[in-house]
Amino acid sequence: MIIITEGPISRCEDLLHRHNIDIYVWRLMSVNKTAETFRHLKTEITQHKEEIWVVGDQLTRDIAPANEAGLTTIFFPSSFVPLWELDAIAHPDSDQLLQGASIIDM
Repeated sequence: MIIITEGPISRCEDLLHRHNIDIYVWRLMSVNKTAETFRHLKTEITQHKEEIWVVGDQLTRDIAPANEAGLTTIFFPSSFVPLWELDAIAHPDSDQLLQGASIIDM
């Protein structure tokens, strides 16, 4: 499993270790989640014939850019809803939100 976060890697490492699932993580990255980031990852991973699924809890930051890069996406809503997501929901004409909402696979 590869985990991509936009936050501090140390926070993710602590959570993974605390829940004893760090052994399942091949790579942990802190980068901006853009379509370009996901395209790069897709190119790198598909060389190994691996399937890529992106699971995310934000339509605008996780789902839309991953889908734009051609990856399978799964929207997993959480109780954490950041301000930028609320803004996109409040303005449904947002291309990014509409794209994200229309591409949820599961």
